[in-house]
Amino acid sequence: MKFKGLDLKPTDVYLPELRSNAKKLFEEFLYWGGFPEVAYFEDDELRLKTLQEYFDVMVYRDLVERFNFKNLPVVKYFLKRCIESITSPLSVNNIYNELRSQGYKVSKDTLYSLLEAAESVYLLKLLKKFSRSTLKVELSQKKSYVIDNGLVNAITFSFLEDRGKLLENLIHRELLIRFRDIFYFKEKKECDFVAFKGKKVYPIQVSYTVEDERAFQREVEGLLEACKFLGEKEGLILTYDEEEVEMENIKILLLPAWKFLLGIQ
Repeated sequence: MKFKGLDLKPTDVYLPELRSNAKKLFEEFLYWGGFPEVAYFEDDELRLKTLQEYFDVMVYRDLVERFNFKNLPVVKYFLKRCIESITSPLSVNNIYNELRSQGYKVSKDTLYSLLEAAESVYLLKLLKKFSRSTLKVELSQKKSYVIDNGLVNAITFSFLEDRGKLLENLIHRELLIRFRDIFYFKEKKECDFVAFKGKKVYPIQVSYTVEDERAFQREVEGLLEACKFLGEKEGLILTYDEEEVEMENIKILLLPAWKFLLGIQ
């Protein structure tokens, strides 16, 4: 927003015009990410072309040349499948079987090495499942996230209408900046994130809209279970509405994601 010339103060969110401008820029950030060059462009085709070029540079320079991966089609296919899987458990084994069924000769070890390399160059980030057992944390199925939403939309069009996944991917990046450790939580229900800062734990769900009552109830149930398991009395759902509700002696705060990114509550 500052890059675009909008320096918003906390009290400005109550001014309709400034609030509208902030939400408009947030939508742009949600879809096209935060690469500086891309932020200057107004033409979506130019944004898309530039982001695709960024992805190609990452593949060729940061992965193929640096880590000496030989099979370029396998590298690109694997990375695209990882990107398509954002916010969901990532199965290297499934991708391995897909590649083998298409006639590619590749080992699982190579794919795991590729995944590790993609993390090391900050293209992907894996999120582990929370457990009080270190062994279970390391052995748990991990979720994949991409460092910038612009790269997601440049590589796959499947998320153009799925704002929920884009928002969760964006919030993951923000939590990486703010917190020491983050995990996802899953017992009977699931909570998108549990973030740690000192001795304080922050259970967080991401839901773009709460209009679907059944979907909202599912988010609440996952958040409540995480709060109870972790002994926390407050949970956060990031959405586009703001409201506090009390459920089973636990306070749930609904907060617009763009306010969360700005540090406004």
